[in-house]
Amino acid sequence: MPDPVPSPRQLLENVGLGAHAERILPHELPAIAILLGTGAGDIGQSRIGGLPDLPASLAWPRTAKGEAMEFALQIDLAELPPAASALPRAGMLYVFIGLDEPATNIEHRILLHTGADPLHPAALPTDIPFANDMFADVEPRRLEFVAVPDFPRWATQDFAAVTRDMSEDEHDTYNEDFMWSLEPNTASPMLGKLFGHAAGIGSDPREDAYVVREVNPKWLYNTRERARLDLTPARSWRHLLTIDSCMALGLGIWDAGYLQFLQHENDLEKLDFSRVYAAAESS
Repeated sequence: MPDPVPSPRQLLENVGLGAHAERILPHELPAIAILLGTGAGDIGQSRIGGLPDLPASLAWPRTAKGEAMEFALQIDLAELPPAASALPRAGMLYVFIGLDEPATNIEHRILLHTGADPLHPAALPTDIPFANDMFADVEPRRLEFVAVPDFPRWATQDFAAVTRDMSEDEHDTYNEDFMWSLEPNTASPMLGKLFGHAAGIGSDPREDAYVVREVNPKWLYNTRERARLDLTPARSWRHLLTIDSCMALGLGIWDAGYLQFLQHENDLEKLDFSRVYAAAESS
């Protein structure tokens, strides 16, 4: 397990941002770091790559065009730190990906299984083509989880709020040194996170999710129409999951980017994953 890390206030002091602590600290959110473990693990354990362990009641998801979605990862909810998780204490969460072109509003499927029926490695579909090959060469690896604090990240309204009075050097220090100091102190590569703050490249991804899911998906890149919107409701969209590119796995998401999934807070409360918004963020 990772060594304990100092408090966020102490971390801010350590990197020279103590003067901004009172503006930054109220934005803390609980998050769960996703770390690469060793080996492929056993049936029903958290894992990235390989084959999903599905109950007989769940079929391998297909896209709207009838292609097989690609299996990304599965999470045994009992392995998550309970204090940081908004999900049930037991069950399985599965993530499947469709075509990631374009990089916005990516077709996907998140399946939640909380039943008691047994799990078995699913047979790889052979009668239909796959929509994606992003995870095709990823060797199956166990996943591990550590609760961590999280703070506003790049290209979000909250990030702009906490950095608005910073100098250029302080801005870089927050975005690099402070963010890195929040990661678990472990040799295990960090693959992504659950919950916490969203991060964008260019625009606040919560606003993208709101426009696509609640307003009009055709307005995603329509700056004129978006400028007329009250985007306050976008704050109800929360970060659910990020999967980063990972050299240790040979996993590349666009240009060393990441897959990000956002969910409306009301849907999370109801454990409804049908409206989750997915996008690949990359420079």
